Amino acid sequence: MSEHTERVPNFLIIGPTKCGTTSFSIYINQHPDIFIPRIKEPHFFSYKVARLPLGGPGSEKVEASYIKTFNDYKQLYAGRSESALGDATADTIYYKDNIIPVIKNHIGDPKIIIILRDPVERAFSAYQHLIRDKRESLTFENALEEEEARIEQNYDPLFHYRNCSMYADAVKVFRSSFTNVLVLFTSDLYKKADETFRTVFEFLGVDPDFKVDSGQRHNISGKPKNQAINDFVSKENKLRSLLRPVIRLFTTEAMRKKVVYNIQKKNLQRLDILPETEKSLREYFRDDIKSLEKELNVDLAGWYN
Repeated sequence: MSEHTERVPNFLIIGPTKCGTTSFSIYINQHPDIFIPRIKEPHFFSYKVARLPLGGPGSEKVEASYIKTFNDYKQLYAGRSESALGDATADTIYYKDNIIPVIKNHIGDPKIIIILRDPVERAFSAYQHLIRDKRESLTFENALEEEEARIEQNYDPLFHYRNCSMYADAVKVFRSSFTNVLVLFTSDLYKKADETFRTVFEFLGVDPDFKVDSGQRHNISGKPKNQAINDFVSKENKLRSLLRPVIRLFTTEAMRKKVVYNIQKKNLQRLDILPETEKSLREYFRDDIKSLEKELNVDLAGWYN
């Protein structure tokens, strides 16, 4: 029997990872008729289909954050009055082969938002994210060579640099499985912000005239200049736990996010992909991008040229 009569999400931001889903969810959560819980990625549906335990450095902490029961999942939304309730778990799209029946069984036919980014940029951003968090020790080139072995060892999908940047099949599956699917591009969140957010709000059935402050990016990646500073602002620790109640008395969540962003922006050094690696990856993704172009009827030549 379907369980989707509960107060549960009616839209999902399904990823992929490192395509701006964190920033996007924070932006639209400014809207008074939209609610995305503090646990932005509950991973409830992923938990039902992923092969666990996950492998790779730090994956045990990722897995520990998963919401494992439907009752706990519903509690994230209990008592909310907003008309649009969202879940922004970015790896949902990666489990396309098994996750759709799980979603339908629990919440029916939610609206689906997919955000796509240049696949080479996405792959290298994922690598820098793992470098930032001390989970990746290889060069990008060596990590690409090890990717298939890591997939066999069930590494966290964030390590699947090439595989997570293959979009066409997943987009086709979700577009054919759900009634309402909106596909966006990361670049449009900044180059065409007003137009893009109006489209999103119309899609979600909320006031489209609401203006979003999208001037600040979130969850940025790079190699820390000072690892201790990075660990303090991005990981749970005793000092943060001690200071949190006091800090929350005098600051808003928006203020705290801005401080973290400014610290990370100064502390994280963006790495450069080797030209020959970029060229190789653009050729690798070419056929998938062309398939995506046909599916969406868009021009994505900039992604493979």
